[in-house]
Amino acid sequence: MDGCYWHGCSECGFEGVGGIKALDKRKATYLLRRGWKVIRVAEHDIKRDLNGCIEWVVSVMKQREVA
Repeated sequence: MDGCYWHGCSECGFEGVGGIKALDKRKATYLLRRGWKVIRVAEHDIKRDLNGCIEWVVSVMKQREVA
């Protein structure tokens, strides 16, 4: 989950803090190179529709099982 304040969010009007976006990219690259799949969900989406986000994550996971 990406917090809107820390990670930056144009929808919520936050620019983000320091080098968080660059750090996120490095972490994602690290994980992807080791076979992990990275799914990012914005804080405002979770607050708006938690069940919808859960359903979306489950559907992404199911699609990746087939692929």
